[in-house]
Amino acid sequence: MSLEEDFEDILESSEEPEIFEGFEKPESEACSEFPNEAYKDLMLLVTRHKLNNKAGNDIIRFFNKHSNLTKSPLPKNIEKGRALMNNMKFSNLEFCKVLIINHGGKDYYLYHQNLIQCIKNILSVPCITQDFALSYENYEVNVS
Repeated sequence: MSLEEDFEDILESSEEPEIFEGFEKPESEACSEFPNEAYKDLMLLVTRHKLNNKAGNDIIRFFNKHSNLTKSPLPKNIEKGRALMNNMKFSNLEFCKVLIINHGGKDYYLYHQNLIQCIKNILSVPCITQDFALSYENYEVNVS
């Protein structure tokens, strides 16, 4: 079982507090993974290095020109890749939507994540406990 599957099992077993029951969740497609590893690696590269769409599209053209593949595993352009990422749904990254105010005929919403969910996300990071202060020494101070 992978770390992601373990994390999803933890999330599915937890119940949301009553305070969040009436809130809507923003709509998104049920896609939760990239079509292939090349697509995933490209989008990680573009995101990690904060590449703009033009640079990403140049990478796609370079890859397609120099690969011997009949069909490219990459998106047609970075905009399509970003759209796929925006529509991906991960149970550990779901947000609640709350109507804050209607002003001038326009609704304004707050998207937020449950605090317990945020803590679970942080604790799911591998090896995070190595940074915790789990041991201590008891020092006695003699005040005269």
